[in-house]
Amino acid sequence: MDSKTQTSVNTKWFYLQTTTGNNVKLALTVNDELSAARLFEISLTFMHPKTLAELKASAAQRTEQLTEMRRYAEISVHILYGLAALFFLFVLFILVQAVIQKGKDRHTRKLLLAEIGKREELVENGHFVTAHELAEKYLKYFPDDTGIRAFHHRLLDFTNNDPKTAQSAFVEARKLKARLTEHANEPHKLLLSGNEKDNLKALLPYHPELNTAYNKLLQIEERTQVRQNLDVQLTELQSALRGGYLSKAGHVLEQIEAQHPDTPDLEAWRKELDIKKQEAQSAFNQLSQVFQSGHIANGSNELNLFLDKYKDDAQALDLKQGLQQSQGLTKLRLRWTSRSAPLDLFLQNEVIIGRLDEGAAPHIAFDDRRISRNHAVIKINGDRAEITDNGSTGGTYLDGQKITSAVLSDRSILNLAKIKEFKVLETLDTQGKTTGLILSGKNENYGVVFSTLSFTFKNSAMDNSKDEYTVYSDRNLALLAWANGFAALNPDKTIVAGNERITLEAL
Repeated sequence: MDSKTQTSVNTKWFYLQTTTGNNVKLALTVNDELSAARLFEISLTFMHPKTLAELKASAAQRTEQLTEMRRYAEISVHILYGLAALFFLFVLFILVQAVIQKGKDRHTRKLLLAEIGKREELVENGHFVTAHELAEKYLKYFPDDTGIRAFHHRLLDFTNNDPKTAQSAFVEARKLKARLTEHANEPHKLLLSGNEKDNLKALLPYHPELNTAYNKLLQIEERTQVRQNLDVQLTELQSALRGGYLSKAGHVLEQIEAQHPDTPDLEAWRKELDIKKQEAQSAFNQLSQVFQSGHIANGSNELNLFLDKYKDDAQALDLKQGLQQSQGLTKLRLRWTSRSAPLDLFLQNEVIIGRLDEGAAPHIAFDDRRISRNHAVIKINGDRAEITDNGSTGGTYLDGQKITSAVLSDRSILNLAKIKEFKVLETLDTQGKTTGLILSGKNENYGVVFSTLSFTFKNSAMDNSKDEYTVYSDRNLALLAWANGFAALNPDKTIVAGNERITLEAL
């Protein structure tokens, strides 16, 4: 401030709120201090150097961007020209293709019109795939042709909607027909393998001719198998007849008669078998007489010879099995259904009589303490059977006389300790030798078989007045004979002897 003039000068600068142009203002104000008034003001606006530099840089950047945009615009124009050229070429190509396709369509239509006439010939020759493709292609160009459309449907029906598989079926049908013709006289070459059958079965629904040919081959195969089976059966029949297997031969012949009634020489085979069966039955009847007469050893030898000739004769096999089962038999009970008392048989040369007790096991055993454990013994002495008392307490009596040892004679009375009484029934051979005897008591009978024992029943009691039944024992084999038959003796067996049923039980 000037004291003489009393004026003051105030200078200040500040930024203007603008983003363009001058942005700095410088103001010079002269004031009268005495009157407190502003004398005048001088202001000046200008651009800040930093701002100017920034504007210059921004202008340069925009210039560069404009240049780049101009360059991109030029490239885009070139690309647009190129795309336009390509589009023109594409349109031209489509037009050319359309012209070419139209020409091809005209050619295809002309060709299809010529080829469609071959459809039936194609089907007849089994070219179902080609016929199907031809019909589909034709209908593409001529969809309103109802005749070809109907043909197309018929073809699909005929091929079961699978022309390719049906074509394979047609080929196989031709092969089978050729096979049937070529090997008409060689049935074995017409047989189908398992794999062939499996493959053909899958094709049968697709062609009727294949089905027909396949069934013919199956019929031929069946007839061939029947013939082969017949040949096998005839071979078995001949072998059985030659080998002596008459039962097997009869079974095979029955099968042939049932399955192949028209077989030549069937009556001759039946006649030959009947003759051999009659011969076998006659030979067995003679063999039976040997056994019925008690010649067990001779009968066994002849039985073996018989089975060498007639190997599967049921009667002979049953007899041999029975004899084998009776081998080694020493005791047996015979029980008649019409008799109350059984017969206990002992097939041995020495029989002990006594009481069944601890440490004692007599053959004929009684449960009575008055009979000693080892009371007496019956055995052959020379030609006759005798009984010997073994020092029994109660004694042994024969015809009322106490004995130490005595010959057992027919119809004599044997008494043991005066409580058990038996009538002796003796069987003698032609030389008067004892071959067997029966001790017949009240409700109990005991038989001792040395070789032969004959007996009958009289007034419900056992008797030896006639030989209704005969037991034979020889070489550890035993059998029972009666008027019209015989049977080997072995336990757990039932014999039908005339009107009687005899059960054999183990003792």
